[in-house]
Formats: sequence, structure tokens, C-alpha cells
Amino acid sequence: MALRKFIIDRDIPAVGSLEREQLQGAAAKSNGVLRDLGPDIQWVEAFAGTTV
Repeated sequence: MALRKFIIDRDIPAVGSLEREQLQGAAAKSNGVLRDLGPDIQWVEAFAGTTV
């Protein structure tokens, strides 16, 4: 079976001004959702930024 990749886009207001602990909390939330979706789903890469 071929490896499939998906993009998950989350809107996190003021992400650029969040503290490290807050970003870690957001990552933990994402990991929890992936765990609930199934054991064969892996988080490969993440980007955080702001839009103007």
C-alpha cells in the first residue's frame, strides 16, 4: 500500500505570540486527535506562523 499524506490546517489565533508551553499544549491536542483516528497515522511535520 502506498504512503498517503494529508495536510491538516488549524486556525490558532495569535499563534506567533504563544509561549512554548501553549504551543506544546496545541501539539499535544493534535497528537491526541491522531491517536484517536488510528494507530497507523503519523505526524510528520508542523509549521506555525502568522498571516498578515
